[in-house]
Amino acid sequence: GRQAKEAGEADKATEHFQKVLELEPGHEEATAETAAPAEPEPEPEPAAEEPVAEAPAAEEPAAEEPAAEAAAEPAAASEEPAAYADAPSDPDQALDFYRDKLGENPHDKAAHRGIYGLIGDAGNARKLIDFYRDLQKKNGDEPGYLLHLARAYCHVGKDTLAVVQFRKLLQGDPQAEVYVDLGTAYGRLKKTQEATKAFDNALGLDADYVPAHVAKVKVLAEAGENDEAAAAAKKGLAAANVSAAAKAWLQEAKTKAEAGETPDEAFLSQEIA
Repeated sequence: GRQAKEAGEADKATEHFQKVLELEPGHEEATAETAAPAEPEPEPEPAAEEPVAEAPAAEEPAAEEPAAEAAAEPAAASEEPAAYADAPSDPDQALDFYRDKLGENPHDKAAHRGIYGLIGDAGNARKLIDFYRDLQKKNGDEPGYLLHLARAYCHVGKDTLAVVQFRKLLQGDPQAEVYVDLGTAYGRLKKTQEATKAFDNALGLDADYVPAHVAKVKVLAEAGENDEAAAAAKKGLAAANVSAAAKAWLQEAKTKAEAGETPDEAFLSQEIA
């Protein structure tokens, strides 16, 4: 109450001196008193805080629009499996349809493409994991379901969890393909030594397994281990049954590594058959 009273008296005083200035423009005391309150005007520098109005920039859910685009891309992928052109158009019914297909064969590629087309986008990460975890729980005796659960973890960026699943699989049934999955996951986790060991284990099972050669070169090249990458590419080129595409990629990787050049993401992300 006291502060309000003082503020009221200050306002009256200001009005008084303003009237004095109207009658006597040069009056020193009145000029000083009316100018004083004007100085705090810089105080409304909350205007400087108007960067808070940049919050709308943070509100860039416009950035979520790409997510919609991402969702649209997989949708096209679900049309790829010509064998399942009869899949229901309703998403929930389609999931049940693909679940039944995978119940018959855990490695049904067309069904997996259909699943990722429906729920493989970032916004459905939890749904994708739940789908594959449920399949694995219902078919615990079949390692194929654990493999695809691990790959789903990789897809959503949960490589640490994927590594646990891949290692479980390898304890029971060592396979070159799974070692490559394990090594690739380690590579994304920036664990180059563990990744290299996994690829070497794959090549120990099959020295001519080209996916292991390619994956090893990718991880070493990305890590800047140029000498090792060049040596790995050379071994890959010497493997039997190297496709023309793999040979061209390995040769280019070898050239880049020997020149001390780290390949760009576009080169490293190429799918080599």
